[in-house]
Amino acid sequence: MTICAVNPDTGERFLSSRMSDPRGEIKDWQSLVDPITFSPVLPVTRHFRKARIVRAHFRVERSAQWSSDVIADSEYINRAGGVGESMEHLVTKEKILSYAPEIDPALIPAIGTTELRIAIPGKGKYRIADVAFDLGYTKFVFEVQYSPITTNELTERTDDYFKAGCEVQWVFGPKNQSTELEQWHESFIGFSPILVYPSESRKETMRCTD
Repeated sequence: MTICAVNPDTGERFLSSRMSDPRGEIKDWQSLVDPITFSPVLPVTRHFRKARIVRAHFRVERSAQWSSDVIADSEYINRAGGVGESMEHLVTKEKILSYAPEIDPALIPAIGTTELRIAIPGKGKYRIADVAFDLGYTKFVFEVQYSPITTNELTERTDDYFKAGCEVQWVFGPKNQSTELEQWHESFIGFSPILVYPSESRKETMRCTD
């Protein structure tokens, strides 16, 4: 599943997190595709299942494969090799969309979206920005990282975004909360990362390290 879908004819992007009934609210929903694989998606309306609320979302085809022109991202690739992100990754992106202006007031007027393709100069490929805000003169990218990552990988991915003219903020899940990675973020990017902590309710809580 994904919370973002794109109309390939117009380029218009839709976020299910801002809707309760995407099928009823989107005129040409039959034309929508997943922004990573460009495979068709099915809008799913907000509903109850086993006494729990299932958010509105876009269902991605089971056969959808990672696009060859996009640099692989372990957060989006499931065990079968198809595209499928974890619920914690998806929920954190939704929270960033909601709370980013509180993190940085400069983002208040900006339009945020998820799974945005960013062309990397000199590589002929794209990276998928988990969340990106268009500031006009630049894009502010939030990268959410739950799976373990090294400082070398962080440097490569961040440098790609810098080459593309983007500003970057990393959001680290529990497996990436270490003094080494926090110091890397402060020295390479210039400020602290955002850390995600599991709360007693088993939902995720974000807060800056400052």
